[in-house]
Amino acid sequence: MSLLMPEFAKYLNLTISKSGKPEEPNNDTLEVNLSIVMNTANTLAPSWTATQGLPDLKGLLSAVSQSGQSPSVVARVVAFSMASQSGHGDMIVVSDGRGKYTEIEKSVLGPAYDSMRDKSLSNDEVIRQILALGSQITSNQ
Repeated sequence: MSLLMPEFAKYLNLTISKSGKPEEPNNDTLEVNLSIVMNTANTLAPSWTATQGLPDLKGLLSAVSQSGQSPSVVARVVAFSMASQSGHGDMIVVSDGRGKYTEIEKSVLGPAYDSMRDKSLSNDEVIRQILALGSQITSNQ
């Protein structure tokens, strides 16, 4: 294996059959190897952060009476998110320059979607019902 290969790519190694063809991974391989990678994907949405994206961001923000945050503030939230076992697929907003952060996927966006869709089924419920129809059709054949 190449030293340049990212660490997570090692999870994608496949076994080779006796005929020399790659075998598809079984559920054990996927659950053990990919769950570590797949279950930790969170999205980070930092507010104004002093990086080199804009020259003299601190000066620009102070000109409009705003403050930014240092990259270390965002890095701490990233480290916490990576170490935490509780958040999976969350959208985390980091702002205020003092390390203030909040998850908004479930606490803000989810309720907003629920209030917007009235009495209609959620997309997940529609998929569940469609899959149930498919299993009814196959069991009747």
